[in-house]
Amino acid sequence: MNQEKFTFGFIGAGKMGEALIKGLLNYHQHQEICFYERDSERSKKVAFETRASSLDSAVSVYSSARLVFICVKPDQVLGVLEEIKGAEHDAVLVSIAAGVATSFYRSFAPFKVVRVMPNTPALIGKGITAVAESPYVTEEEFRFVIEVLSELGEVVVVEESKMNAVTALSGSGPAYVFRFIEALKEAGINVGLPATTAEKLAVETIIGSCELLKQSGRATSELVEMVTSPGGTTIAGLKALEKNGFKYAVYEAIEKACKRAAELEKKEM
Repeated sequence: MNQEKFTFGFIGAGKMGEALIKGLLNYHQHQEICFYERDSERSKKVAFETRASSLDSAVSVYSSARLVFICVKPDQVLGVLEEIKGAEHDAVLVSIAAGVATSFYRSFAPFKVVRVMPNTPALIGKGITAVAESPYVTEEEFRFVIEVLSELGEVVVVEESKMNAVTALSGSGPAYVFRFIEALKEAGINVGLPATTAEKLAVETIIGSCELLKQSGRATSELVEMVTSPGGTTIAGLKALEKNGFKYAVYEAIEKACKRAAELEKKEM
């Protein structure tokens, strides 16, 4: 029997879980959200900062909410499923666990489950979330999942077989971007800029470039050409990037992250 007290539940309130809770609070009241976090100190922190209801177990969250986000590490999913599999409830599970297939969930119980991969900019409503097509929910339930995730940023629908690639690109992607900004800042300092100025230039350059790409509708190659003059400063910098394998370093980063997601999937299966 359904006894839903909350619209949203979170099993796990680590960095990503907390980011999603805070993102939803831009559109929903804290009274609509509950969570369970086994780390008591972190649980207190999240409860204090979000005013969401902290419950005492994963099964309490599953039994009390309409939409339940599984935000634990991949190796902790097994324990969660063992705990909630006997609960008499049919909440829709939204799994953000990297490399954990929906078939793994279904091997425990006929869970209504949708696999998704958000990223941390969801915290400020600027995320991008990939949602895998799921035969385990109704069309109405699937639309509701997409509607909710759209409050956190953009949403794309993909086949579940593509989710490891999504994890490698957009799930891990913010870390690559932050590391690139870090490198730009340090390089700026190296050529004589004050640290605060170098950081501001790096951050605003990334933001402005992304907005230009998004709003102009032009190809990246065309935008590169707009900045590049024959024999100028930009071409000298681009040559240095290519000489040091910039593009191939990015290729390998995505490939390694995708491979790791696939390894996690096989391990969980």
